[in-house]
Amino acid sequence: MADEITCSGNLSFRKSTASLTVRSNGSAIAATGSKYIHNVQAIGFAAAEALALGDVGTCGYAMFHNLGPTNFVNIGTNADGIVTFLKLKAGEWAGPLRLGTDVPVAQANTGAINLEYCIVED
Repeated sequence: MADEITCSGNLSFRKSTASLTVRSNGSAIAATGSKYIHNVQAIGFAAAEALALGDVGTCGYAMFHNLGPTNFVNIGTNADGIVTFLKLKAGEWAGPLRLGTDVPVAQANTGAINLEYCIVED
């Protein structure tokens, strides 16, 4: 079966006389795997930590939501020292986006946060 994943999004910006609106009607993507994880994980600030993936073997599309009230969180690769590809301030979310790693990690900046995320197997 094809087109098991559907992604869409909108971005609007307006400040003073500058404005921008970009809309995506969506993409239908065939999924190879059948596993996913939807989780809320406590993310500390002392070191980068791997996100729990459950039974997901190859990461595909993902969404992230920083549930923390104050601190930002970096999401990236390499648990020895995070290489950030995404920064979410308190309350911000991002996605859907295709991950370029099968070992995503996260690290909060100065205090722990809860990170809600969903990753669909590719």
